Amino acid sequence: MISCCEGMRLQQARMGPRVKTCAIADVSSNKFKKRVRDQYRQTLRKPVNERMSTFHCITPENTRDLRVLFIFAHPDDEVFVGGAMRMLLDYGADVYGVWLTSGDFFGPGEKREKEHSGAMEALGLARDHIRLLRLPDMRLIHSLEQGVSAVTQLIERIHPDEIYVTAYEGGHPDHDSANFVAYESTRRAGVRPLIREYPLYNGTGPILLWRWRINSFPPDGPEPETIPLNKRAVDCKHRIMRNYPSQWLYMGPARITTLSGKMLSTGEPVRTCPWDRDHTQRPHTGKLNYERWFNRFMKISFKDFRRAVEHVTTYR
Repeated sequence: MISCCEGMRLQQARMGPRVKTCAIADVSSNKFKKRVRDQYRQTLRKPVNERMSTFHCITPENTRDLRVLFIFAHPDDEVFVGGAMRMLLDYGADVYGVWLTSGDFFGPGEKREKEHSGAMEALGLARDHIRLLRLPDMRLIHSLEQGVSAVTQLIERIHPDEIYVTAYEGGHPDHDSANFVAYESTRRAGVRPLIREYPLYNGTGPILLWRWRINSFPPDGPEPETIPLNKRAVDCKHRIMRNYPSQWLYMGPARITTLSGKMLSTGEPVRTCPWDRDHTQRPHTGKLNYERWFNRFMKISFKDFRRAVEHVTTYR
């Protein structure tokens, strides 16, 4: 009998470096378009990054009686880690989720919350394990104290063994704020659960993809792992995505980068966060994604994020 991790390594060895991807039509003979298409295929073959070498396996043996808290910035952020959530629930873990905002910057929060409710039904997360804080969307850096206070109280009540949170990757200031909230809240609560983060998107991708890197960590930072998923978890993950029609602009790339074959063979990327992380330092070198693309309406730079973190941090 081989373990889950050993089985995944054997499967990866048999498959070699290739990962099954979707077929992309030959749009034209134009050299530039061909380079874009080839780069896109290469990105799909490497959903985590070249440094991915280890697995974090979720099994009944290591999740029974485990209490896990997931911290998200927006409803729909859970889609990139929805498979892991489903497996934890299936194997008996006590799972909680807190969403800091309702994602209502571009429209009524009620619509997004209704979509979120459908997603939670698809996931199977109990209503009394769900918290919606409804802090200002796209402006979370101005509400860090409220977020930290609320999550600190939740941590003191449930005493989680592990926390999963959106990665500190410079993709969206709210995602990075949620990461800071996880750190600051555990410090204030006086506990040290294992903190794992998962990627959504960041600005370290290839130039032919306009620097977007989706479902993969920036090159800097701790060593990444992947969580192998079973078919039930993959199907649940995709059902969650379908519950967010208002977010089609994001769900499209999310679906393409989480194809069933890829999720079954490599899984969802995560990494363990270092306890000495300094959120006043940039998450990676170079220009951050939200400084490049979102500044037209956000008007938020990393300097703004750093000032907000310094204002709220109580433990250094």
